[in-house]
Amino acid sequence: MCTAQTKTDENMTLHQHRSRAVSLLGTGHALPSVVMTSTDLDRTLNHAPGTIERLSGVRVRHFARRDETAAMLAAAAASLALADIDCLVAASGTQD
Repeated sequence: MCTAQTKTDENMTLHQHRSRAVSLLGTGHALPSVVMTSTDLDRTLNHAPGTIERLSGVRVRHFARRDETAAMLAAAAASLALADIDCLVAASGTQD
């Protein structure tokens, strides 16, 4: 939670606080390091070439290593996005 306040913040009404604009100042991304193509998956599962991609529409998948967590990926993505940003709002559906 961003708790920094300025002198003008102290004089603002609740309505004025709620009507403040929010801006997206940076973005970042990170993908797990293990890459598996649908062709690789076809081979692993003994399917005919092209089966997985035809059924799923997915060509490439990224899998996390056992030592690679969602928090680690989030930190890597955040480091790309945090240049000159004072506050970060993040959400996750994972346990870590």
